[in-house]
Amino acid sequence: MPIHIIDDEISIAEFIAEVLEEYSKKIRCFCNAEEYLLYMNSEAWFEPKLIISDVKMGGMNGFDLIQTIRTKGLQAKVIVMSGFNEHENKVCHEIDCMLTKPFHPDKLLAVASQLLNRNIDF
Repeated sequence: MPIHIIDDEISIAEFIAEVLEEYSKKIRCFCNAEEYLLYMNSEAWFEPKLIISDVKMGGMNGFDLIQTIRTKGLQAKVIVMSGFNEHENKVCHEIDCMLTKPFHPDKLLAVASQLLNRNIDF
């Protein structure tokens, strides 16, 4: 079950990867939206089932990233994370869930499980 994590704070991306590592052995982390878009256009690309992205990043923000990948036909489930209250953007940016930082790891696991219709043990 491929999962892609995009966050300009690498420690957060690595933490999320650790939380979800028992759920997927195919987790890739990216430090910004531009790096992720380059990866999408590479030969190494594999389509994820879940994308987890920060909203506030240097360069392209997470909402713009999601809009861009949706125009490319990517159908992955999307969780966006933000330290700010940006829930009004959920519908217009085609995301499945918004997590407000900080969040408990169990919340992330529950949301990922629900979005992917999988049962996981906490």
